[in-house]
Amino acid sequence: MVHLTETCDLTHLYLITQVYTTTATIHEARCIAPIQQALVDKGRSPHTHLVDAGYVDAELLVHNQKVNGIQLRGPTRPDSSWQTKTGGAFSVDQFEIDWEQQQVGCSRGRHSVGWYPRPRSAGGSPYIQVRFSLKDLPGLQNTGAMHPLGEPGANPQTPPPAPKAGRLSESRQWYESEAGRREYHHRAGINGMISQGMPAFGLRKTRCRGLAKPHLQQMATATAMNIDRIFVWYEGVPRAETGTSRLATLAAAH
Repeated sequence: MVHLTETCDLTHLYLITQVYTTTATIHEARCIAPIQQALVDKGRSPHTHLVDAGYVDAELLVHNQKVNGIQLRGPTRPDSSWQTKTGGAFSVDQFEIDWEQQQVGCSRGRHSVGWYPRPRSAGGSPYIQVRFSLKDLPGLQNTGAMHPLGEPGANPQTPPPAPKAGRLSESRQWYESEAGRREYHHRAGINGMISQGMPAFGLRKTRCRGLAKPHLQQMATATAMNIDRIFVWYEGVPRAETGTSRLATLAAAH
């Protein structure tokens, strides 16, 4: 798998600035740290790094602000818990969490009466379980509808996970906002770059096994693509518009 980083300033030439090659089993979120460190080492550190959902998690959102000063931006993965799919259940988004006071408030103005850090068995992440009194929540007799609240890594032996929860919530609000969607739209060009690299420059195929030689080939491919872009830029050729599929064209016609 190859991870490509490019500039996306609309007023300047788009150039590939970093190429990172991994085996296909490495998760995208584990690639952000080495990619950004390579950009920092070469003096190409971006102010904002736009990525897709696979590269985003709460730990990275905090780490980027503290270490590299890079604003990591991208859509967060949706909550896939059973509470979001079951009528009458309460998801974590419906509560206000006070990490310092270790208390949770609900939409009815009631507050929790218990805060219990729990270890997750079988190698899973620890979590925090919160309990409410049924006397404060009339009509809720099914305590199974309550949600164990917490973020990955919320271990009582580690610092409170409030920074992670705050960054994750901030990232979701940013992506759902109009300004966030406009900013994230700049990333659309990366898909065009990949589309250019595969048919025209053979980005999907490699002659060799392993990582070293395929990485060298991908570096050469990225260099060739940059040379092609520089030539097109000085020739004054405008950027191509995003293509429209035949199905989308037919749907618009009707």
